[in-house]
Amino acid sequence: MWNIVMVFMENKAGKLAKITETIAKNNIDLLLIDIADEGQFGVLRILTDCPEKTRNILYNENYTVALNKVALVEIEDKPGELAKLATVLEEEDINIKHAHGCIIDRGKKAIFAISVDNPEILEERLMAKGIKIVVSL
Repeated sequence: MWNIVMVFMENKAGKLAKITETIAKNNIDLLLIDIADEGQFGVLRILTDCPEKTRNILYNENYTVALNKVALVEIEDKPGELAKLATVLEEEDINIKHAHGCIIDRGKKAIFAISVDNPEILEERLMAKGIKIVVSL
């Protein structure tokens, strides 16, 4: 189980630079980033090597921040693998609230951060189906 840091920010040029500079100067490693435009405001989701520290630092910089539990799922980077994962989620009646993914090793490995109502059950059911849950990067 991982905590993704959600930062609610004004949708203006320079906001992302300021947040990422703050993270960098505190020696925090960004592992994954997702930006959603919600009009006047946006939601920045970041996975870092130390989410609690990230949340506290950004909170102290007057950002509205929250932690959201996600499961990190590893699949092969080849055609049809995401469809297999989606089919398992459907079979298990698991609805995705939010997901973001990236290729880690082209042709070999991809990961997806998946947010659901109960990530512990998601991990348990996916492992039972032979799908790898990432515990460290």
